[in-house]
Parts: sequence; C-alpha cells; structure tokens
Amino acid sequence: MLHGEDVVGPDAEELIEVVGAAEVVVLAFPFCHQRLLIDLRSDGILGPLIEVVEPLGSPAERAVWLAERRPSLGAPDGSAFAFWPHSVGYLSTSDVVAAVARRVNREHGLDARPDLDAVLHELEVLEHDCARRAVTGGEGFETLWRRER
Repeated sequence: MLHGEDVVGPDAEELIEVVGAAEVVVLAFPFCHQRLLIDLRSDGILGPLIEVVEPLGSPAERAVWLAERRPSLGAPDGSAFAFWPHSVGYLSTSDVVAAVARRVNREHGLDARPDLDAVLHELEVLEHDCARRAVTGGEGFETLWRRER
C-alpha cells in the first residue's frame, strides 16, 4: 500500500497537533470510503468515541450525527478532517495513533490502545477488501482489461 515519500498529504507532526487540540478528528483513506472518527469529548459518563464511520456530506452533517449519537455531549464546538494518504497499517504504527492514546490517557485516565487497535484492524480489513475488489473489478470498480479464459 502507500507508504512512500512521494505521496503528498498531511505532515504527521501537523496531524499530531490537530489530535492534541481538536474535539473531533475524522480521517479519510485512499482505499476505502469509511472514515476513522475520533471524538475525544467526555461527560464523565460517556468516554471518548473511536470507531469506523460512513462518510457524510459536510462537517455540519457530522456535527448533527454526533449530537444525535451522543446527546449528552451535543454537537462538537469544532472538528478536523484530514486525508491520510498512506495505508491504514502505516497509520497504525505512526506517532499519530500514539498521540491519540496519550491524550485519552491524560484527559480521561483510559487506555485507548485496545479500542484503537480494534478499529484500525477493522479498517485494514476494509482496505484489503477494497483493494481486492479494485484489482478484480468487483463491486464499485470496473475492470478495463479482462483476461480471456
């Protein structure tokens, strides 16, 4: 998958700064349409939310979705969206994920690593499935050249 220096995308240090400041961070990936949502808010009962979500049309739609999903927290004051141009596996080993885990531990006293690992594994499976469908001309993709049998 994409790991190389020739890929243009967010600087990891910038993304770490965003993770340190934003209430909600949504990451998009090149090989699957699902997003990684990290809602770092808590009300003492509900803790942070880290999960795979479907894309929405705008930040306003995401705010409404979050307010409905987590009514005691309401809509976030702000959110950040970034396109991660590398593979999910590369994100898993990056300092970005470590920064999320540190912030959750610092602010909420929770170990987010198991949740992060589970969500990243789910995204890796989705990414692999999407890549397989792209190569084989599966659902959502069209093969331009078919091998004659």
